[in-house]
Amino acid sequence: MPAPALLVGLLAVLGLLLQKKKATAVVQGGIKTFAGFLILTGGAGILLGNLGSLGEAAIIAGILGFLLLVLLANAVMKKESAPQEATQA
Repeated sequence: MPAPALLVGLLAVLGLLLQKKKATAVVQGGIKTFAGFLILTGGAGILLGNLGSLGEAAIIAGILGFLLLVLLANAVMKKESAPQEATQA
């Protein structure tokens, strides 16, 4: 049983009751919230399931990008700290 969707639907019903809405609006709001939450969580599950390997690739690319940034920063620091030759005009 989809407990999170049921809980969110019940919270929507409670909110509508506290607003003193009509009974039909309360029932419609609860059902729409329940169904919407099911659709949202189902879509998120499908998306995360299909992009799992892409997430691993993104982590590897992030690590490689960080290492490249460190190497470039190190090269710039060495270049700036090198003694500069005095030029005479």
